[in-house]
Amino acid sequence: MMKSGYISLNDTQMLSYDIEQGRVFKKKHSWDFIDLKWWSRIFEYKFLQEVVNELNKSNKTLTVLDVATGPFHPGSFILENGLNNVDALDLLEKPKIFKKFNKYNINYIKDDMINTKLNKTYDLVVCISTLEHVKKENQKTFLLNMIKLTKKGGTLILTFDDPGFEELTDIEMYKETLRENNCLFEELTVEEDKILTNLNGPIKRDFFKEGFIDKNITIKVYKMFITKA
Repeated sequence: MMKSGYISLNDTQMLSYDIEQGRVFKKKHSWDFIDLKWWSRIFEYKFLQEVVNELNKSNKTLTVLDVATGPFHPGSFILENGLNNVDALDLLEKPKIFKKFNKYNINYIKDDMINTKLNKTYDLVVCISTLEHVKKENQKTFLLNMIKLTKKGGTLILTFDDPGFEELTDIEMYKETLRENNCLFEELTVEEDKILTNLNGPIKRDFFKEGFIDKNITIKVYKMFITKA
């Protein structure tokens, strides 16, 4: 089992990601995470790619839900490229990138995970760096709904900022909620000086210039690999 825990500076990185469509690359899009200053994505998307690679060994078609896919993020494309059958969910109208790169087997769903209308379950549910944006009083409901949408024996992947920057996250509440709902995870201990933060990584970012929470708080990144028993 892959392990949950803080992302370490020793974790492998994904510095960029490309998608393309057309015989002579008439359509192409590249994400340069350093240029975009996506300080944690270089680790989070590598973690996601490693999960895809591991699950792909099963040699069977897996159903996948990408929660809060975003208007211009590559997560759904990383998932589709390895696992083929992806539902991408967000509150927004269908982003242009999904219309432009329509050869990918990605079904876009406009929905709210707090009050989701989905009535199917998935082999893999993924939520990258979203809980820190969800109002704290709604985070448990958001997490519970993702658990309900995960098949028995399926996998739930979460990454989030700790303690958060737009909304505070609560790792202990997440763990308790997971355990209460037959979800298993194994934690990895990371030495304090090896933990990735917004200040010590390859891409430094000062959220506090943007007006978010206490400027004295250092933000860490937490990843979770969860199996629903």
